[in-house]
Amino acid sequence: MNDFISIVILQFNNSHYTIALLNSLEKIKYKKFRIVIVDNHSTDSSVKHLKNHFKKNNHSFSYIIDDKNGKFKNIEKPFSKIFLVKSLKNGGYAYGCNLGLKLSLSLQSDYYLILNNDVEVDPNFLNELIVFSKRNPEMGMISSKIFYYGTKDLVWFNGGKINRLTGRVTHFNFRKKDNPELEYKGINFLTGCSLFIPHEPLIDVGFLDEAFFFYHEDVDYSLQFLKKGYQLGVCSNSIIYHKKNISGIDISDTGAKYRSINKKLLINKHFKGLSKIFAHADHLFYAFLKYIYNGKYRLAFEHIFAVLTKKK
Repeated sequence: MNDFISIVILQFNNSHYTIALLNSLEKIKYKKFRIVIVDNHSTDSSVKHLKNHFKKNNHSFSYIIDDKNGKFKNIEKPFSKIFLVKSLKNGGYAYGCNLGLKLSLSLQSDYYLILNNDVEVDPNFLNELIVFSKRNPEMGMISSKIFYYGTKDLVWFNGGKINRLTGRVTHFNFRKKDNPELEYKGINFLTGCSLFIPHEPLIDVGFLDEAFFFYHEDVDYSLQFLKKGYQLGVCSNSIIYHKKNISGIDISDTGAKYRSINKKLLINKHFKGLSKIFAHADHLFYAFLKYIYNGKYRLAFEHIFAVLTKKK
């Protein structure tokens, strides 16, 4: 075992984030890794911008156009440090991450790290993930501790919990100042922003469920690992910084629609009996009333429409 890591990064129309992350990764202390960037069929010049960045900085890379849905064979430059995969369709977050995982598996790795492109990393974050994983072999999936970008200690994520009655997800200590006494026990949810997975658990659990186009795929994946008997954890010494709006949660109209659809899918997949009925009712009315309270009337009714009409 060489402790080699494949870092999977997904982008869609936002290469400026990816480039900033790449610059951040150049400064890390751990060196046994490759980077697999999946462009999820961007409609702008993101691929061109990345290629120009690589050429300008004399970075060797392999460019792959995926026309076989992740069946990677006869890959050019198999020892490249950077792979750029151009997907010919936007199959959603899970689909794009799976392309990166499939390529990483074909190239052989010991660990796999799914990383949002809108983050930057502490130079020591990979070393800490490796050490933490080896000390906790019962953990099938691990997250870094995530702070808001531009802060040194304002928590965005250090573990989370899925309410098995309502299906709601809570980030522990959300927007609190970090300190050693913050609680993050009983973790049963990890955010897709940072997912570190050893080889054997990945082979055992498999890939993300591509039925989740956008939102709740990380909740589903967390539950998949738990059902296989693995634990989930957060490595407090591995730090990354997420470029999220501190004043509130940013969500587009498209994101709101898929969040409504995929929450219904999640409940149907993982909830049973009375808890399933209660979770569906909570999902239908809680989001509706929240949108109404915030004056987002169109989104409120689109939520109702999405939940009641989409067959998932």
